[in-house]
Parts: sequence; C-alpha cells; structure tokens
Amino acid sequence: MGNILLTGTDDLLAANLSSLELGHNSSSSIYRLQPANERRAAAFLQCAAQQLGRIKPESQEINSRLHVVNTGSCPSQAEKVWHVDFPHNRNSFMQFLTTFPGLGVRELNLVIPWRDDDSGISEAVAEQCKALNIHFRIFRCSLIVGASPASRRAHDFLHFLDVLYHLKHEIQDRVPEYFSYEPLRYLAAEDAEINLMRAEDAAQLMASISWREDTLDRSYDIASPENVPFIDICERIESVYKLSLQPTEDDQELTAIDRLFQQQTEGFRKHLESAKAVAWEEAHQAAGVKRETTTIDSRAQTALLESIYKQQEADRSARSEKVAALSRQPARNIEKNGHPLPYFTFGENGTPVVILNALGQGLFYWYPLIDVLMQTHKVVIWEPRGTVAPPPPFGLKEQVEDLEAILQQEGIDSCHLVGWCTGPKVAVEFYLRSPGAVQSLVFLNTQFKCTGTPRELVTSYERNIDPMFRGLEKNPGLAGSVMSSLQLNLGGGKLDLSEQDDSQKLAVEVLSRMNQNLKPHVMRPFETEATTLNYARQVVDFWDYDTLAKASQVQVPVLFMTVEYDKIALPAMSKHAVKLFPKASLVEVQGASHYCFYDRPEFVAGLMEINFKG
Repeated sequence: MGNILLTGTDDLLAANLSSLELGHNSSSSIYRLQPANERRAAAFLQCAAQQLGRIKPESQEINSRLHVVNTGSCPSQAEKVWHVDFPHNRNSFMQFLTTFPGLGVRELNLVIPWRDDDSGISEAVAEQCKALNIHFRIFRCSLIVGASPASRRAHDFLHFLDVLYHLKHEIQDRVPEYFSYEPLRYLAAEDAEINLMRAEDAAQLMASISWREDTLDRSYDIASPENVPFIDICERIESVYKLSLQPTEDDQELTAIDRLFQQQTEGFRKHLESAKAVAWEEAHQAAGVKRETTTIDSRAQTALLESIYKQQEADRSARSEKVAALSRQPARNIEKNGHPLPYFTFGENGTPVVILNALGQGLFYWYPLIDVLMQTHKVVIWEPRGTVAPPPPFGLKEQVEDLEAILQQEGIDSCHLVGWCTGPKVAVEFYLRSPGAVQSLVFLNTQFKCTGTPRELVTSYERNIDPMFRGLEKNPGLAGSVMSSLQLNLGGGKLDLSEQDDSQKLAVEVLSRMNQNLKPHVMRPFETEATTLNYARQVVDFWDYDTLAKASQVQVPVLFMTVEYDKIALPAMSKHAVKLFPKASLVEVQGASHYCFYDRPEFVAGLMEINFKG
C-alpha cells in the first residue's frame, strides 16, 4: 500500500483511522491535510499516538510515517483517500474528486454523519467516482463519542457536551449560584433516543471494511446495535456535570438561557427529531465485529462522560495557563511626542491583526481572543493613552496618530483592523488617511454616537453620561460625584436568587450581566477623580466626530458584530451603521453581552476569519 491521504475537518476520527492504518500496514505513509495550526496539529498527532499505543503497544514513534501537511505540501501520489467530513460545498468537493486520477487514487472512503437526508451527496459522490473510474465506500456514522485532545467540533454529541460545559461556565462566571436554583431545559420528545458510537469502535469498523476488496462501491451505516433514551443520557450528564438537564416538550418552558443552548446545539437536536433505526448489521458483518463489542451500556456511558469532562477540564486549565502567560509578555516601546507608547505583539505568521481597544480600557479582556488569533496571525494591541497616564491633549486625532506610529515601527503596510466599542471610529479615521493599509475591518459592539445622534440609537448608559461628562468640562470639581455614580451604576448589585420567582426574567437578567472577573477592569476609567475627568474629556472629544457621515468612503469588507444584551452599545446603532458602509455585513450574537469576545473567543475569532477572507 502506498500513500494514504486524510482530508476533512474531523480530527478525532481521522486520528483513530490513522492509527489503525499505521498498525495495519508497516509500509504506508499517511498524510493528514489540515490548515496550518501548530496546536491543532499537535493535538491530532497526540491523539493518533495514543490510539496506536492502545491497539499496538509494541509500535515505535509515528512521526516518520504520519505527516500533518497543508495544501502546498501534499504528496504527489496517494492510492487511498479518507475524507472525514460532510462535504457542505458540493461543487468544491466534486472538483476535488477530479484531482484524484492525477494523484493515482484508487479508492475514496467518504465518512459523513448519519442523517435522514444527506442532500443527495451520497448519490452524487458515487456517480462522480464511477465517472472517474475510482472505487468508493460511503460510511454514515451515528453520534460519535470519546475523550480526545483532538478537536471535537465535528461531532454533534461531543459538540453538545462542549457547549454545555462552556455555557455552564459562562453563566456561573456571571451568577455563580444560578444552576443551584434553575435547571437547563432542552426541547425533546419524551421518547427521544440517540445512537452513540465510540470513536475507536467506529474507526475499527470502517478500517476493517476498507481492507476488504469485496466491500468496494457500497455504503454502510456505522452505528451501535442499541439506541439510548435521551432522558437516560440527561440523568448521566447531570451526575457528571453537576447541573440539572431536563428534557421538555413545551417550547414555552424554555428560558433565554435554554434557548441559547438550543441554538448552539441545533445539529444535535436534529438527531432527536429523526430517531430512525439505522441498518447497523451490514457493517458489523462486513468487519467481522460482534454486536456486543460496540454496545455501550449505562456504566460505559457514564465512564465516557466522565472521561470527556476530564478532558474538558484539562483543556480549560491549559487554555487558562496560556492566556495568563500572555499578560506577562514584555511590551515594546516607542517615543511619541516626548511620551512613551508601549504596545504588544503576539504571534508571527499571517496577515497582521491590529486591535483598537476601547477608550480607558486595559488589555485583560483581549487575552483569550488573542490566544486564538495568534495561531494564524501576528496580533498587535496597546492600551489607548489619555485616561490613566495621559499626555494631554489626547483625543481621537492622537489615537489615530498612535496607530500610524505603531504600524510604521512594526513595518506593517497591510493589516486587518479590529475595533471594539469606541475603536471603530479610530479605524475609520485611519482608513480614510491610509486606505491601502487596511484589508478589512471588524467592529465589535460599536458606539458611533456623536452630537445629534437619535435617541433610539444610544443606550440609557450613553444618555446618562452625556450631561455628566459635558458638565465636567465646565465644572471639573464634580469629578468625585460622577466617579461614585458610575462606579455604582456599572458595578451591578448582587442578585439574590432565593427571591426570584420568574425563571424567564431571571434568565434575561443573568445573560445581561457581565462576567464577574471583568468588574475591576470595567471600573478602570473611574478609579480616581483624575481618571474620571480624563476619560470624560476623551469621550466628549469622541462625540465630536460624525464618523458615519464618511462611511460611504470605506471600500473594504466590514463586519459588524453586535449582541443581544448590550448595555453599553445599542445593537440598533450597528444595525443602522451597517447600511451606510458599502461592503458591510452584520452578525447579532444571541445571549451575549458587551464583552462577548471575552466570553466566547473561539466563536468571535471564527467570525473574524470569515471576514478576513472576504
């Protein structure tokens, strides 16, 4: 057997299949095609090594025969291809198949999720392969389950558990006791069932079938012989994740938090709505596997959930350590008008992403997102000057000049600009000066308020601070009272859950609150009377610029990201502004606050990447 090429987004099954192919044939070299990402590649190789050690303990290291490559370094020849993913872009995948004869490919093994309706992809692939004189097998997998450092996003049940894990932490970071008083509800029929299959069992079935010539040009359902009642899985999840997960058939029972969970796990919910028995027998027979080998009893289910939870905890801990390390990175410094201008860079590769922070805010919010972006980009960020240690005057004009100075110092002549809150005004003003330096713009929770902005486009927070800040221009002695008022307003009182009797209102209140870890950072502009006065002057200067009047001049892609529960920047402002930029789009994130990019960094990074690619 010659080279084997593994394509598709599913790292978990790809790693398991790699280990089996390596153990089956000592002369094969396997090439895993992935986008360039060191962490993802390392996790894939770790998972493959673990599985090879499990099935063939005497095997040596695998690095000489298992290679993670990108498009530019694929092998020139491959006899066998595993594509582990649903081909969402049919035309692109069909075009990919036409390259197979030139590579010498003899067979394609396509692994897709089992669904009632696969949009005809199975038939289309079979026809294309026959036309190209290439053999094929199509494997339709039920819900895959298993703990692994490799990405789990491609699998609906594992994604369901990841969303559950992250949502639990996101809610508890806002109101720690919430799940002690409220369950998490999920819309499902009383008799809903799911079919679970261990990743290693699914891979063993498929690999064993693929090693037999008489299985070519056929399709197989890869599934467990027994379905599992969803209500039983919920009980086991409760014992592991320490929250009450309650199936319900009544949509009206769902709170805003429940609906957020539903929205983020839409793919999994489809499995509950189409509990049709799969034809598991044929695959087991072809692979020579007995039914009891792949059946997962209740104890095994609990053990699997515990191992997945343990992996999630390990992933969270490792991510926290990486994020914490970013805050200890030394600054770079340049002199600007006689004052130091410290800034930070992270990562080395890809088009630079330059972050324009909100006025008066530090960098703590950004580290989780930077940790994601720096895998594929150089990231540049700094604290806007003028609030804590100002070289006055320091208005919007000076903020743009700081941006210019840093780009010049770093030798950056083209970049993506990401602005949060007040940052988009800086981005637009810079673009108008240097349009050729900007490839795209991302605006997070945007404030474009200026003198005369209609009342319906600003928050009550913005309306409240307007007279306060303008009053400080005439009477700076009021800084102390303004500082105290805003500290009280932004701090938010403690929520006594024992007094709450309306689950619907409670959920909205919880989602509207900020992560408690952010409170001291949000208060930063109001630490002292001096910082309050400095910040007020900057904001009033910011309001003097009617940036939206120039929006039609911006000719690069602009992504507006707004959120459902923003108390600082009204979603209506972004929805109004997006109409004024020629190449703009908007995403409204449900159940999120003004600090969404801190709470959901991977999600926000994914949105950014789509915009970066145009």
